[in-house]
Amino acid sequence: MAFGYGLAGLEAARVALAEAMLGLALPRLLDWARWLAPDNPQVWVARAEVDPAHAVDALEQALQRRPADASLRIRLALALEQEGRTKEAEDQLIQATKQDRGHVPRWALANFYFRLQDTPNFWRWAREAARTAPDAAGVYRLCWQLTSDARWLMRAIVPPDPRRHAEFFWFLVRVGDLEAAGTVFEDVLAWRHSGHVPLLVAYCNRLLELGRIRDALQDWNRLVATGMIRRNRLDPEVGLIITNGEFSECPLGSGFDWRIRESQGLGIHWVPGEVRIQAMRTGTRAHRPLVQWTPLRPGCNYQIDYEYVAAGGKWRWVLLDPRTNRVWAHSSDFLVSARLEHGHFRFSAPDVQALMLALEWEPGEGEFEVSSLRLRRVVSRLADPVGGNR
Repeated sequence: MAFGYGLAGLEAARVALAEAMLGLALPRLLDWARWLAPDNPQVWVARAEVDPAHAVDALEQALQRRPADASLRIRLALALEQEGRTKEAEDQLIQATKQDRGHVPRWALANFYFRLQDTPNFWRWAREAARTAPDAAGVYRLCWQLTSDARWLMRAIVPPDPRRHAEFFWFLVRVGDLEAAGTVFEDVLAWRHSGHVPLLVAYCNRLLELGRIRDALQDWNRLVATGMIRRNRLDPEVGLIITNGEFSECPLGSGFDWRIRESQGLGIHWVPGEVRIQAMRTGTRAHRPLVQWTPLRPGCNYQIDYEYVAAGGKWRWVLLDPRTNRVWAHSSDFLVSARLEHGHFRFSAPDVQALMLALEWEPGEGEFEVSSLRLRRVVSRLADPVGGNR
């Protein structure tokens, strides 16, 4: 019995020594490792890595010792392809897809056909790779090198489920092809999946940043119409340029919704039906803690009505150019009232399709002054020619 244990221990030591030699990856040590553990496939894999000229022979030896290992077949296929033996490489990869139903063999075979410029087989295995991938962005990126027809890719390659559609849509946004993303926006929206809201709103936001106001407005209103976001429809033609003006929903911080800009000395609390802001003087510069994109029709006159309670500091509404931060208009009076007060801000839209509406706070003169504002119900409408503001 003791002799048996001794042999087992010797065998374990031999294998451990062979594996240690593999880690050093030195040709002479690999020869010793092969002598110590000839049936270990990793010995032959290591030999293939340090001696590419004989990689095929070494990997065939590895595969003989572990024929059910799909990863070894993929390694062997790559080595065969490098020697120009493409038919044998293809056979190995196809066998790997039969042994392993996962993503890696399908992705390897798709790449193989891509390199051979065999597009019919590439499309077949790209579809399989997209179906099995944890994240198919790499598959879509390869497909995009062959065609930028997003509609065709959506039908032929992207699996028909909500997660994959959203994944492909976001891939298009990330590569910067917003035209292509726009063609599949409706497909993603059709799933009515709440998890897609951040992606779809972020897409609207990207359109806004690029100055494509009409496209952003159209897609925003689609989200509203389908109930994906609980906001009001925007239509500058009839004076509807403010969303979530009742403060009934937490701000999305993107698209046309309110964006909260916190900074040192500012505290913002969003409660149903009201926004409460406390500001402590930390310097002399103005702060704009609440902003929102407002779509406009050039030349139209608008009026923004609001309710507030304000104490301390100088609070007012301003309209900004989002690119230059230039102030186009501002309310003529500061918001000051210890009781609930109704105010309005009138302006005539310049020759632009959108501006940023911002609530601005400027510190007063007191060194330790604390200001506060409670803001309720901000709504918009068409107005008569511009008169006074308050």
